[in-house]
Amino acid sequence: MSTLTPLDLHGCDAPVRFAGVQEVRPGADGAVLNRLSPTALRHVVEPGVQMLSTFMPGARVEFLSDTTTVEIELQVTRLELPRELPTITSVDLVVDGELVANAAVTGGTVLRIRTLDPPDLEVEEGGPSSVRFDGLPSRAKRIEVWLPHNASVKVRELRIDRDAHVAQPEETRRRWVHYGSSISQCVEAPRPTSVWSALVARRVGVDLLNLAFAGEAQLDQFVARDIRDLRVDLVSLKVGINVVTADSMRERAFVPAVHAFLDTIRDGHPTVPIVVATPIICPAVEERPGPTHVDHLNQVYAVERTPDDFPRRTVARPDPRAPRGDRHRPTGGRRRPRLLGQRARSLRRRRRRRPPRRDPSESRGSGAHRRSIRAPHLRRRSPVRRTDVGRAHPHRFVPCRDVPNRAPTVRLRIQCLLCPVVDDPHRSAHHRRRTREGGDTWRTTWCKLRTPTRPGPRS
Repeated sequence: MSTLTPLDLHGCDAPVRFAGVQEVRPGADGAVLNRLSPTALRHVVEPGVQMLSTFMPGARVEFLSDTTTVEIELQVTRLELPRELPTITSVDLVVDGELVANAAVTGGTVLRIRTLDPPDLEVEEGGPSSVRFDGLPSRAKRIEVWLPHNASVKVRELRIDRDAHVAQPEETRRRWVHYGSSISQCVEAPRPTSVWSALVARRVGVDLLNLAFAGEAQLDQFVARDIRDLRVDLVSLKVGINVVTADSMRERAFVPAVHAFLDTIRDGHPTVPIVVATPIICPAVEERPGPTHVDHLNQVYAVERTPDDFPRRTVARPDPRAPRGDRHRPTGGRRRPRLLGQRARSLRRRRRRRPPRRDPSESRGSGAHRRSIRAPHLRRRSPVRRTDVGRAHPHRFVPCRDVPNRAPTVRLRIQCLLCPVVDDPHRSAHHRRRTREGGDTWRTTWCKLRTPTRPGPRS
């Protein structure tokens, strides 16, 4: 057995390169690795993201050497899912692009998950473990040690032959950054190079950075800023499934979140290709909304929802009695909308010009009183379709038929823009209107509307 010597992992002239990670810092148990940058980690508030960022899908240690033996000592914190979902923690060795060996990692701290929902964990403390690869060719070669994809990893030592030459490889390949969920993290994959993003990266020869977080792909902006600040040649995003299964967004919030995520990346990479992919099929939520639940048999299904689970939407209508800055509080439907602007000033001027009220007995049946208070903007107008003065006024005038202006049979129907049906007696009163019955006789009625809607376009 040859004598081995450890390599420097933290110095500025370290002969190894940590690929697929953004942070490498010295710790008590060795080199602490993280797939998120230190800046992004300051914004992480979800413990799940903090833990999953230390899992190493797509991470590897690369160096050039003619050594015949490679030994790596790791401190891992691995997951053990229920017996129906077994997982294997292992390390892959790739030499000059070819997978040559795989070795299981034993020991370490174990997080034994008995049930997923509700979470029932059992922690079993453990020490470091070493993985050794012998019998490598004695020529100069590029060595890649792919770290466990389903465990939190700290690299304590990396040892090679004492008399072997070693150098850091120069990276000239294009860089691919992928963001996704558990579909991209692939915790259940049997080995690190079996993760689908690793298979693609090795096949096409690109430098991979996998930013997949199982259950936590919630379009966090600190991830988008990390991608924006990196040297990137291709970006791919697989989003949507975690938003549904966690029931964390509605369409109102999801669509702007996707656009904001893409815009943040575009700020740093205006010409880099970006691929956005929808997730693979999830039978539990294909025809039903989330959230999802995992039972004691580790089967996923959508939670039954009742109408009480949905927030009720209230309609705020202007309150004419409220102060100017507080008019849009919820009110009843029987109050008349307050007229604003030019229309309100015009009505005030008309009221000042009205003659004194006469005795009703003198004007009853004659129409004199009604003629005296007729609205000036309705006098001497041709019976054509026209728009009333004032932005806030909700009425428009539609002729019943085209007849000469002075004909005694002219009848104008005042149609409200807010009313889909004219003269509907089954609706509550909303606001007043005036109808010309014939000649100079006018009748004041009430427009029927229960709930105001948005006015249509003016004609």
